[in-house]
Amino acid sequence: MTNTLGTNIAKLRESQKLTQEELGKLSGVSRVSIYKIETGQSTPRDTTLQHIAEALHTTPSALRSNQNEAPISQLDQVKELYGDQGAEEVNELFAKNVGLFAGGKLSQAAKDAYYRALTQAYLDCRGAAESEKKDSEN
Repeated sequence: MTNTLGTNIAKLRESQKLTQEELGKLSGVSRVSIYKIETGQSTPRDTTLQHIAEALHTTPSALRSNQNEAPISQLDQVKELYGDQGAEEVNELFAKNVGLFAGGKLSQAAKDAYYRALTQAYLDCRGAAESEKKDSEN
């Protein structure tokens, strides 16, 4: 039996050039727990998986999915993590700011690239804000 969850976490962690210890600090999960999850020695609780997913800028369902499935889009990540309100915030940011570039006269490819970057920035900033809030509460 393959360890899809652990394999996906390890691959995504490595692609982001994070050590298990660094992922642990970002997610609030111990390095030992990260190791055990990645190697299939333990299965994380839903809340633990949510923290790991947020630290990796993805969703729990994306981490659980088989590699044959289509990767989750960034907007889907926003929706899963922050609901429709989050998706509306991203779309509003895009609509308000696309005009900053060449008066809004961008090719579709440029608009797509900007939308992806804006969505990733939203995920990064929202995740960082939640981590800081969590740290200040502890």
